[in-house]
Amino acid sequence: MHSRFVKVGLLFLAFVMLLGVGATVFAQGEIVYAMNREPDMFDLHTGSSRYDLVVAANVFDTYLYLTEDGEYLPWLADEVTASDDARVYTIKLRSGVTFHDGTPLNAEAVKFNFDRIVDPDTASRAAIGDMGSYEQTEIVDDLTVRVHFSDPHPAFWNALADWRAGGPHSPAALQADADGFKQAPVGTGPFKFVEWVERDHITIEPYEDYNWPYPRAEHEGAARPDRVIFRIIPEDQSRVIALTTGEVNAAMRIPPQSVGELQSNSDVYLNSVVLPGTGVILVVNGSKPPTNDLAVRQALLYATDPQAISRVGYFNAWQAHLGSVLSAPNPSFVDLSGEFPLDLEKAAQLLDEAGWVDSNGDGIRDKDGNEAVLQYIGFPNPETTRVIEFLQATLRPIGMDVQILELDSGAIQKARQAGDHNIAHLTWIFKEGGFLRTLFHSENIGTGWNFTHLADSEVDGLLEAVETEADLSVRGDMLERVQRRMLEQGMVIPTVYQQQINAYRNEVQGIKLYEVYGEAPYFYDAYVEGQ
Repeated sequence: MHSRFVKVGLLFLAFVMLLGVGATVFAQGEIVYAMNREPDMFDLHTGSSRYDLVVAANVFDTYLYLTEDGEYLPWLADEVTASDDARVYTIKLRSGVTFHDGTPLNAEAVKFNFDRIVDPDTASRAAIGDMGSYEQTEIVDDLTVRVHFSDPHPAFWNALADWRAGGPHSPAALQADADGFKQAPVGTGPFKFVEWVERDHITIEPYEDYNWPYPRAEHEGAARPDRVIFRIIPEDQSRVIALTTGEVNAAMRIPPQSVGELQSNSDVYLNSVVLPGTGVILVVNGSKPPTNDLAVRQALLYATDPQAISRVGYFNAWQAHLGSVLSAPNPSFVDLSGEFPLDLEKAAQLLDEAGWVDSNGDGIRDKDGNEAVLQYIGFPNPETTRVIEFLQATLRPIGMDVQILELDSGAIQKARQAGDHNIAHLTWIFKEGGFLRTLFHSENIGTGWNFTHLADSEVDGLLEAVETEADLSVRGDMLERVQRRMLEQGMVIPTVYQQQINAYRNEVQGIKLYEVYGEAPYFYDAYVEGQ
């Protein structure tokens, strides 16, 4: 049996930074971090909110650590090997790892976690997607398991580096109080949970017995801060004010319009990363006039300028999207920015050739009784509203228009599933390209997340093949073909990459963002300078 090996080894870097220290009102080693939204829960087997991970990334570790270069480094697993057909994975655990309740991370704990995720009673919303055609976990010895799948499951590599399926939860804590675990998690991470005061704050403190840091850590042993307090501050400007006044000393999700202000503030520094996933895209409904016409969909691509959208909608703080349905950090991303360059004359020509003319003299084209008016459905968000208004102004000179309808999240989902839109806002964060099946396979039209309402046999076939292709290079080629096909068919309009912009006061150093997933801050190496 040929196996793919994850090399054993940790990379430790010397870290010395000397910066001027400003006044601070914080307790010794205490970091106050402002979040824009409260988590849903900390049972990652069950939940699906991306905001759960902002805190949970510090409470749970993962079996493998995924780098920007796509390399899987050992973490809780000393070694992982896979069979040639990607149906069997052997996981050899690091010895001496314990959960915060003192129980060991062993083969039985791994089996318990994987079995629980696929148990229908768990009602998993996200982690279940990492488990593919899971059959069973075989215990080989106290620190070794073999995980079996009925079909090839190459995406399991990614699952082992993801907190939902790859971040072991304490079996003892879950068996004692599964409901309570949602509010008081127990993992193997550098921080243990202390308290959650809803709509106010969440506190974590170092796990003193911790000695298995992530591969890019800068020290060993317990985490540096005395504690981390996550303050819940939903309103954007309120988070910015809390940061600049010193009420908090770090804040996530800085709005694009505030970036310039903070860049000129000598007490603050920024960190901006492009997040993996789809980026911010407009999904085009291929079943509703006028976007059921390929010429209209392609004309929209020629009329959309991601560079201008970055400038107008996001103050150049979020970068222009150069692909289609994958962002630059994703493996197999393809730069397709040259396929449909901004060309309003070309857009008008396509509409002319397809028979879209202004027969009523009102400035709006029509064909077969349908006007070239697009219904946009999205969230009431200042950035996306500016983008759609900008697109509206761009399209009118070539005889098209946009009607804007902004709804709450529940109503948006129902409207998109019903196909009430021509274009709709969509953004998802994920690293594993196989997730595109959830968003764009025709099986998910009407009841799932496929808002293109366009059954494309080529896209379906490629997405099905991607799920079970064990050869990663072949799999990458398939994902490249999916990206090209979806853009050529005008199923999506890329606008900008999604960016995570965090801001920190100068006295706080060493907060890292997970280099692949971007949103999750690591506080293991963080400290308050001068205290």
